[in-house]
Amino acid sequence: MDNLPVRSASVLMMSGGLQNLAGAAAIAIRAENLSGCVDNYPALIRSCLSDRSLEGLNRLWQAWKQLADDSPQSELVWLTIIAILCHVSCVGTAPWQYILPNQTKKSVLSPMSAFELMVQTQVQDMRIAGKTAANTAKSVRSDARTCLGVPDDFADLIITSPPYANNYDYADATRLEMCFAGEISGKTGSITSLCAKAVCGLGDDRDLTIACINSS
Repeated sequence: MDNLPVRSASVLMMSGGLQNLAGAAAIAIRAENLSGCVDNYPALIRSCLSDRSLEGLNRLWQAWKQLADDSPQSELVWLTIIAILCHVSCVGTAPWQYILPNQTKKSVLSPMSAFELMVQTQVQDMRIAGKTAANTAKSVRSDARTCLGVPDDFADLIITSPPYANNYDYADATRLEMCFAGEISGKTGSITSLCAKAVCGLGDDRDLTIACINSS
């Protein structure tokens, strides 16, 4: 999955105010008045989500796409929908987001219930962050080769969580989300192609998002 929206929206959720979730209500209202369609989803999605759940997710996705405007609110709603996929899936989902097609859940949340609960969780996190955070965060999108927009000596300490290519399959961990968003078909080859494009720098996929924490 393209991690730029994920990182950007995550930083936004930590640093923004409650107004950043204002778009969630509009999405939910619009979704209620739409008809869900499941016919165009690949086999992986159809096997991991019941038709009823997929219809509900599709209504939310359609509503988001109709109202998407690249605003902070829109990015957070995108993150919210992506974040509930495992919660509404009828198959097993491991703590590290892997899907387990041979295992089934006894009960799952409806997409709208999961969406509302995720929004409430985000609101709670924002309130806690607003009371306890001593710093502010800024999301900077820049080319990894130049880090344009990132000033020299901007930090005294940088803590990273490096990719563990030999121990963790990042692509497979987000296969369900990438497939739902239409970034891959669900087959291994489609992930390989997407990764190769990003690694080789074909097109404009060499962006880097950096969260700059500014001390007060």
